[in-house]
Amino acid sequence: MISQEQVLALAPDASSIKAGEALASARKWLSVGRDARALWGLLQGSGKQPYQARVALADLSSSCSCPSRKFPCKHGIGLMLLLARQPESVAEGAAPDFVEEWLANVVEHGGVPPDARIVLRLERRGDLIRVAVSDAGHVVGFSGSSDA
Repeated sequence: MISQEQVLALAPDASSIKAGEALASARKWLSVGRDARALWGLLQGSGKQPYQARVALADLSSSCSCPSRKFPCKHGIGLMLLLARQPESVAEGAAPDFVEEWLANVVEHGGVPPDARIVLRLERRGDLIRVAVSDAGHVVGFSGSSDA
């Protein structure tokens, strides 16, 4: 299980923490779920389609269909905080297609999201970080791991 401290350490800034905390309630989400590999949720944003947030539980890498340039975005932070604080509110079940595709392309096979145009691979003292960016400049994939 993930802890609140792990989630807060991933946040890019204090405003992302505050916005994520506001989303750390099951009432805010259209649906949430999890399995042994991933956590996911749908949240109605400002557009027609709900935002699709997903988190790989192995390394807390995440992705969201929102237009935010922050990573993780407030939706990813909120979803992870929901699991950390209220695990009983996140039902276990079969992952939806948008999660399965992301896991297959980005996490399990190290592929690139279909909407990525730039993929950065950074390494510092054994820590590997990969960020995928779309034509519009949005982060569409992120993963991090440690070989140290």
